[in-house]
Amino acid sequence: MQKMRVGDDDATLILNTQGSIEAIIESQNASRKWISQTIQAQANCPMLIVLVWCDNNIKLMINKTYLLSLSEAPTESYEVKTDPIPKTNHQPIAIPSDELHTMMSEEDLFLSHTIYDLQQRNISGKRYDMIRAAGLIRQLLLDNEPLIHKVNKKYSAKIVFKVIAAQLEQLPTANVRAMAISPRNWAKAKTEDLRLDQFLKKTVATYGECRISVHTAILTCAHVMGGVHYGKPTSDNENATIELDKQLRNKDSTLIIEIMRDISSIVIDALAPLHSKIVEIHAESSSPQL
Repeated sequence: MQKMRVGDDDATLILNTQGSIEAIIESQNASRKWISQTIQAQANCPMLIVLVWCDNNIKLMINKTYLLSLSEAPTESYEVKTDPIPKTNHQPIAIPSDELHTMMSEEDLFLSHTIYDLQQRNISGKRYDMIRAAGLIRQLLLDNEPLIHKVNKKYSAKIVFKVIAAQLEQLPTANVRAMAISPRNWAKAKTEDLRLDQFLKKTVATYGECRISVHTAILTCAHVMGGVHYGKPTSDNENATIELDKQLRNKDSTLIIEIMRDISSIVIDALAPLHSKIVEIHAESSSPQL
């Protein structure tokens, strides 16, 4: 059972073990109950459940399918399609051994530990960790001399940022469009490989006329929301990012936090080859010569 509260409105969402779903919304202006719907879903399937209500207009959407209210729905149930989360080739990054530590430069060690720290925060996915992750990503990608460029001068690893090649989708909230960009859980999605500058320009959401890019999301979380320090927005796009973080919120997560988790996943996967090359080269040099 999931309970949410927005203003003076209460919403209760119930997912039954038999695979049916029921939603009850009680509002000052409207009260509506949806009939239980049968959901055909495999284990570990991603399911996006959205409740939208404003005055007398209340909607429940599951994976882009709008459910009918009790007064409108037929007596029979219908299927809500889901896609199972596919297996990925993602391999977790480990901190180099103590033996390798003594052979690696400070820059190599700092990069390795930063990527590992970013990975652990990504696994957590909690608001605090994802905001802190933005600070790590800023240091890796956005400093005057980004850490990845500084270290990769010695290793020449191929660094590409693999993202989902799709269009922004209208969310059931006025003036908001967004998209998932990390292909980790969407093996069938069409992807594209981007350079760092292309990745930073990638649009992840729009709010009215404002465009939120990967670069904007990182800097807003790092410089305004506390990833590095608290500050004030310096552009309309940063203001839009803050506003979206306030509006599209559910417990510990928001649209912006989910966007940051996608961004961090892509960055970790992009830097994995560089991390592996650093470890392999130092491991080879530490091996006893015959």
